[in-house]
Amino acid sequence: MHRPRRTTLVALLVLVLAGSFGPITVTAGNEVGSTTQAVTFESVPATLMIIADDKTRAYGEANPTLTYTVSGLMNGDTAETVLTGALATIATAGSPPGSYAITQGSLAANANYTISFTGATLMVVATADNAHAVYVPLVIKSLSSATPTPINTPIQTPTHTPTPTATPTVTATPTSTPTTTPTDTATPTSTPTATPTDTATPTNTPTATSTPTPIPPSNITVYNTGAFFVQYYVSYNLPGSPGQSQSSGVFNINQGVTLAIPGTATNVGVLVQYYTGITGWQTACIRAYPQATDAVVIVSGSIYSATCTG
Repeated sequence: MHRPRRTTLVALLVLVLAGSFGPITVTAGNEVGSTTQAVTFESVPATLMIIADDKTRAYGEANPTLTYTVSGLMNGDTAETVLTGALATIATAGSPPGSYAITQGSLAANANYTISFTGATLMVVATADNAHAVYVPLVIKSLSSATPTPINTPIQTPTHTPTPTATPTVTATPTSTPTTTPTDTATPTSTPTATPTDTATPTNTPTATSTPTPIPPSNITVYNTGAFFVQYYVSYNLPGSPGQSQSSGVFNINQGVTLAIPGTATNVGVLVQYYTGITGWQTACIRAYPQATDAVVIVSGSIYSATCTG
């Protein structure tokens, strides 16, 4: 009597851990034969979702700890055992107010996972104490290379009138009266009289005939009505001292700053800048004046564009 053969599936299951991903082979055969068959399975790392958290800090302070949330951990794994490294940002304590990206930095997972990362933003804001601080190094260049023209130069007109008066008078009156007497006595009488008179009276009277009139200073005012920070620089030349400059510092929306420059200034240039937080400091407008004058410039616009009037 023929008895059916019993076939038993023998499977070898290999569990791959700690980065040992790769092919898993399962073989099967029957009890009486030698035929085997292999089946290969591929094991791949799991995906780990990491989302960075948005942060905010005041200008001048150190960056806060950059944190994140994690999802997708498998088999009881924790972030502490799976992840190494940290998030990063280019912002430093001296970075001006604005937004800065938070990136993955050196954060990495072990071989059991691949990371799907979503970044965030670090906002640096100005406070009441530093609203007028200068946040970036200032490099001020003269807007004009023209030679300054000195003005209000006092003119000295010395008057030198020497009046020498020399009146020499020499009077010689010789008197000789010989008298012959019987006693042969000669009595000559000679009386020369000389009366020189020399009178010199020099007169030297320097007289300054020009009195300079002081010129009052001029005021340059910039008022910010835009949705951004503003700063401006004023450069000018003074008689005998070219290349002078002043800066306003940074000021916020609905604020204005006035800089006073000497009334003798020439070649006056005004550079107005606005800060977007995205592209950094940008030029809003430039104004130029041949000499010191009172001026008011109003800056307005959105975070992407600024315009000036005045």
